[in-house]
Amino acid sequence: MTGQPQPRYPNVVDWVESWFAPAINRRLWGKPGQPGKRWCPRWWAHPEVVLRLNALWRSWEAAVAAGATDANAMSHWWLNHCEPHLRVVLDSEHGPMALCSQEQHVDRGGLDVEPVPAGWWDRSAVNRRTNRPAAGR
Repeated sequence: MTGQPQPRYPNVVDWVESWFAPAINRRLWGKPGQPGKRWCPRWWAHPEVVLRLNALWRSWEAAVAAGATDANAMSHWWLNHCEPHLRVVLDSEHGPMALCSQEQHVDRGGLDVEPVPAGWWDRSAVNRRTNRPAAGR
């Protein structure tokens, strides 16, 4: 009986430290907040980076497994998964690590949110806000 293939790496941390970081060879330049690319050695302290790298790791594992039957799996991973995430993660103007340097981590925090008012998600209230008729009418 054939089950799911075992992942090459047990978690995203091992994958980043053992495969991803050594494999990515980009010129990182520019001052914080200026055009270029930026990487923070404390990548794990940036929630968005962790979420994106976790998604990359999981899709990488799937591509590696698919490579046995799909010769294009890794190319697809690089072009359609890795590159779009790297554009955001390494963006030194607006990315999650934009204010960091090799010597200093800067926590930018997440998005500000306000509590959702009671009843906001009630079906009739949503329909009024979106000008949609209530279901069944």
